[in-house]
Amino acid sequence: MRLAFNEFTPTMNSDPPSERRYHPRLPVEFQVRVSVVDGEPTAVVGRLVDISKSGISVLLPVAVSAGLRVKVELSDASLLGRVVYANPGNATDSGAVAKFRTGIEVEQVSIGNSDLSALLKSLLEEAHVIYRVQ
Repeated sequence: MRLAFNEFTPTMNSDPPSERRYHPRLPVEFQVRVSVVDGEPTAVVGRLVDISKSGISVLLPVAVSAGLRVKVELSDASLLGRVVYANPGNATDSGAVAKFRTGIEVEQVSIGNSDLSALLKSLLEEAHVIYRVQ
């Protein structure tokens, strides 16, 4: 099953992108693999930390430039989107690796049949994500 988010138009806001709250965030905790789709192929492992109607937030060990298209994979589900921001945060793994809180505006979602995909679908619905079957 292939799903796609409807477009969303934000209102103008002078706050930094990471501080804007267009939609409520739903906290989650999933390990994900994030791959850059544009340019030099790069993949890193990170943590999905929240979901909202307009996108997701992940903690990554490296900064990914705003504007790049990325694929976020977990189990048999994947999300395609564009990086909106990557801000250094104070979250670390045992104090060793600095994390970058990375906001991703999600454009497409593919949901598989695993239990984890069913949970992700439920979380997306709880976050009031508007999507349609393609």
